[in-house]
Amino acid sequence: LGRAACARRRRASDAPWSLDWDERRHRVSVSGSRGEEAIEVVVARGDSQTTKTFRSFVVAWRPEGDAKAAYEAHTKRPHDGNAEELRLFFDEAGGDARAPSRPGLIHCTLPTRVKAPTPKSHLDGPFLLSVDRHTLDARHPW
Repeated sequence: LGRAACARRRRASDAPWSLDWDERRHRVSVSGSRGEEAIEVVVARGDSQTTKTFRSFVVAWRPEGDAKAAYEAHTKRPHDGNAEELRLFFDEAGGDARAPSRPGLIHCTLPTRVKAPTPKSHLDGPFLLSVDRHTLDARHPW
C-alpha cells in the first residue's frame, strides 16, 4: 500500500509516505528506477523503531485480446488501456536460505490468503480477486 502511494506521490514530491495506524507510524520511501526499486519501511512505536528494506523487480504489459475481455467481464467496466504491472519483491536482509521460512503471499495492493510459489518472496499484481478479496479468480486468460 505504501509503495503504491509513493508511486503516485513521486510525481509531485519525493517525500516519503506515512501512515499512523494502531499506535504505530509507518513511513515508506522508494528509490530506484521503475524496473528495480528499493523500498524502505520504517515502523516507529514510542521510542523504538524497526527498519526493513525490500527489493522489487517489475514487469509491465498492456493487456489485449482474451485477457482484456476477461478483465472487462470480471470488473464489468472497460480496461483503461494503461499498462499493468507485476512486481516480485523480497526482504533485502535475506537471512539463511537453509532456515525454514514462511511462504510469501500473493498481493493485489493488499495481501490475499494465497501463498506465493516461492518462500521469502511476494508477488504483487493486478490479479482479479474473489468477492471477499482473499483468493484469486483464475478461471480466465487474465
